[in-house]
Amino acid sequence: MESVSLTTEQIARWDASLFQVLYKKYYKALVNYAFQIVEDRDDAEDIVQGLIYSFWKQHSPDNKRVLLPSFPTVFSFEVYLYNSVRNQCFNHLRGKKIENSHISEIAKRFPLYHLQDDERDLFKERTYRMLFQTIDTLPPRSREVFLLILQGYKTQEIAEIMNITIETVKTHRRRGIAFLRERLDDKAFAF
Repeated sequence: MESVSLTTEQIARWDASLFQVLYKKYYKALVNYAFQIVEDRDDAEDIVQGLIYSFWKQHSPDNKRVLLPSFPTVFSFEVYLYNSVRNQCFNHLRGKKIENSHISEIAKRFPLYHLQDDERDLFKERTYRMLFQTIDTLPPRSREVFLLILQGYKTQEIAEIMNITIETVKTHRRRGIAFLRERLDDKAFAF
């Protein structure tokens, strides 16, 4: 097997030869490192591929900005690679934790369902569809407030956008939540 080496000149240029070395010399090791953190081979590969792609995209000829640092030694570049993979793994795990906590909340509320992995996506899709169908039946101003809340706007921001008082926003939110609770009972989720 051919030995692949990396030079500081390649790292400084961030050209195609660097990406070939990244793949040949570091890809498997980085995937194994990611796997140790996320404990899922497919996720580990996705993380490393995504990271290498983001490096490539940042240094493509189309991109006029230089976004990645230069490195005085090959070792400092390797440290950067492994730290980047580790950070991406932690971001991935945080995202999984949030998703799992939402699914756990739904499962607590509807204990009849013991979802398998393949059923989970169907259940999420159906739940979101039912939620938005019910939101569409809200009175117009309440619906507008609720959709802005779901987009992440704060109460103050919604009041400014809609040109209403903060108390009016809170009233619409309370009414909307009561409306949704009333219509999205346990029967709404029966298959």
